[in-house]
Amino acid sequence: MPASAINSTPDAPSYIGKHVIDRPRLRGMASDLLTFRLTHIGAPAGFGKTTLMRQWYETLMDCGRTAIWLNASRHEHDIVHSLIQVLSPAMPNLHDVLERGDHVAGFRTTDLEVRALLRATMDWDRPLAVFIDEADLLSKESGHSLLRLIEWLPQNVSFICASRGRLPFPTARLLSLGEVRRIGIEELRFTPQEMLEAAKRTGITNLLPAEVEKLHARTEGWATGVKLALLAMRGQTDRARLLASFSGHKSLVADFFSETVLGQQTEEVQNFLMRTGLLEQFTADMCDAVLGFPGSRELLSQIENGGLFLIPLDDERNLYRYHGLFASFLERRLNDLEPGVAHELHRSASRWLMEAGQYRAAIDHAIKGGDVAWLVEMLDHTCEHLTYRGSMTYLEELANQLPAEIVAKWPRLLMVLAWAQIRRMQIESAERLLDLARARIEEMEVEGTDPSEVAKLHYTLGHREMLLAAALDKFSEVETLVKRLQQHDVDPHPYIACTLFGQKIRALREQFKMTDLEKLEAKARGVLEKSGFKFAYVALQGIVGSSLHAIGRTAAGKQALEHGLSQAVSFSGENTGLGALPALPLAELAYESNDLQTARSLISGYLGKARVYGFADELACGYTVAARLYVVDEDFEAAFRILDEASSIALECGIERLRMRVIAERVHLYLRLGYIDRVWQLTQSNIPSEPDSLLPSSASTSIDEAAATIFVRYAMTAGEQKNAWHVVNRWRQFTIHRGAVRSQLHWNLLAAQCHYLMGDRRAAQRNLREAVIYGAENRLLRSFIDEGAIIRELLEEAYGDSHGAKHPAEHFARELLQEFGGGRSGPAALEPEFSDELGFSGKITGREIEILNFVAAGLRNREIGSRLGLTEGSVKWYMQQIYDKIGTRRRTVAVERARQFGLLGQ
Repeated sequence: MPASAINSTPDAPSYIGKHVIDRPRLRGMASDLLTFRLTHIGAPAGFGKTTLMRQWYETLMDCGRTAIWLNASRHEHDIVHSLIQVLSPAMPNLHDVLERGDHVAGFRTTDLEVRALLRATMDWDRPLAVFIDEADLLSKESGHSLLRLIEWLPQNVSFICASRGRLPFPTARLLSLGEVRRIGIEELRFTPQEMLEAAKRTGITNLLPAEVEKLHARTEGWATGVKLALLAMRGQTDRARLLASFSGHKSLVADFFSETVLGQQTEEVQNFLMRTGLLEQFTADMCDAVLGFPGSRELLSQIENGGLFLIPLDDERNLYRYHGLFASFLERRLNDLEPGVAHELHRSASRWLMEAGQYRAAIDHAIKGGDVAWLVEMLDHTCEHLTYRGSMTYLEELANQLPAEIVAKWPRLLMVLAWAQIRRMQIESAERLLDLARARIEEMEVEGTDPSEVAKLHYTLGHREMLLAAALDKFSEVETLVKRLQQHDVDPHPYIACTLFGQKIRALREQFKMTDLEKLEAKARGVLEKSGFKFAYVALQGIVGSSLHAIGRTAAGKQALEHGLSQAVSFSGENTGLGALPALPLAELAYESNDLQTARSLISGYLGKARVYGFADELACGYTVAARLYVVDEDFEAAFRILDEASSIALECGIERLRMRVIAERVHLYLRLGYIDRVWQLTQSNIPSEPDSLLPSSASTSIDEAAATIFVRYAMTAGEQKNAWHVVNRWRQFTIHRGAVRSQLHWNLLAAQCHYLMGDRRAAQRNLREAVIYGAENRLLRSFIDEGAIIRELLEEAYGDSHGAKHPAEHFARELLQEFGGGRSGPAALEPEFSDELGFSGKITGREIEILNFVAAGLRNREIGSRLGLTEGSVKWYMQQIYDKIGTRRRTVAVERARQFGLLGQ
């Protein structure tokens, strides 16, 4: 008998229809069906199991293959006998067995029938595909008979079974032999592209990518859910609102679940489903605890076997969740039928999760349970743990929704909230919270709380006070508090221990106590690597990178900052507050090495996030580099604007180091632009007038260094070179003695300019060469370039004819000259002849034009100073700026070029 006669079985599906979505990735699997003994499609109702089998069935028929379709709901008691009946017309041996009448309806297939089927199929020389839909409805006896056939029939016979849950027979042996292919929820889910196709079939042709993404998230690719959502969207103008609210509460979805899924279960299973539907993830033990009685494991197994939208989350099938739409349907059904029960279940779940250490989930259930007292108690208990894992913002958002009078009773929570405020430089708020915590700890002592518990609270309070002092740049106080905490009897958490090391490193660095920095960094890294707290690791790397740079190990510092940034990105993503901790110091290093593109990228991505977790380090680096980048672009208005912003933050938060850094940058920029009067105003209002008060001492900090720098720059401009040299020399010796290599470079460059203005070029060259050695080791190009004309001239004199030099310092100097636009060789090259093709390298100010007019009239520097009320040194300083902008070192050439460009009278 031809194969087509077998294919014409009573259960065979009709044409699948034009509204079925063609899914090539699944339909294409039909070509492999006959290579497996068993293909099992297992998924809950509405995932498209039958539709997929129909597509496969028709594909095989179209290819001339032999296929049989049986629906287990019609043959649940004896599927094998039904199979024999379908095959018997084409297989005479089977027909003879059936004619004998040995089979009794409702009983198992006889061994005679099975043996006859085996013999018949062995003689069958063509592949045979047997499709069995709703296989989970087979009786136990029928299922075992089917298994015997699957295992014993020859290789040319393949079975394709679909079921909502597990098959009614074991498949482990076939699996171990590689004879089974499983297709489940993950394969059946609609992809976004398939959703777009489904929308078109529904008449929706303009579905946006964001709407597809939301639809996919809401339905989890469940075919029926997608269909119901699309039906609801037809004619709907506010799709975003519909998708945002689309859940198991919607009538179309709820009706499907009620009629097709829940309504077909026993009362026991229905109650279990409704009471566990509010659990996002759960185990059998958790269900027992929440429900208050045992037996959950058996019910979960029954529910999974029944295909009731239960999704296992691990291979051992210990952890589960429900499909999102089904879970929301169950929760709504429970609230409708038994109001108030959900709150009690949430509270029970919260307590169980708390004991299991799943704090975030426990808190979420406590919120839903509406027990404010329990929620605050739990937040106090878990707040430190959650903070160490980067959830401080989450805690703060929760606490802000709670009554302040309740929060005030829980000191740990108060101290974590204070920590959050310290990170954002909200100093007054942090101090208020710490005062509340201190008062509550004192009350607890009076109340007789366990002394060991009180000791831990005092330790935590001391830690927050240390962080507050660090935020305010009280370096000496930080050092004292860290020492006290490290000597405390309390064994600190690794995260806390790391912050102690980090803040101590910062405090020592800013006090020029460089000796133990590398040793402390190694200890802190050891603590962190053992603990695995990525958040703390990132913060530490930000501090360490800057500190290594300060002691002249810039390459190692850059490596630490880059590693810290990569860790921040992997933990919290690009352009975040956490990433700003290493990114902004890294921007400073990139700027120093003249990698302006990297510096711009880092500033653009992270400066706006500097106050999320930042201390003065990140703020100072970020804002000064941003201003310098604007200066490089000669956008001076933007440079002053960014410095104004930084100054406002410094005043708002009381960060003196940032304030002084901003003033130092502003003074440097004013001098570049020739605004001497403004420099004088800044100096008079912010810097002591007596040079001796600016000299370094054992208690000096980076704030004092900034003040001294401001004074020196002004003094050199005002003709007070001796006072400037007095301060410069002392700071230079101090930084050498303290091992502050980065600062040594800075003071050597200022010393070189001081000697130059005093006429001692030999001494100026000595200081410059020292600076070049430091700069070469660390590739600090911008430190030289930003100092301007005098440093350029000294470099040209010292290294202008050093072609072919092999020493690294000379190579570095040649690179600097190239960046300056120099690199010319020989003394004559320092005084180029005028060329009308050359332009100015900067804007000539009014004061500079005034001085050029006097130079054109033949007046010397002293005479010009007398006419303008300036010192001779100030006039000399102005001339250096003019030379740098015009590109010459000869007075006559400078005058001639200024006339050529119409700046002077003829």
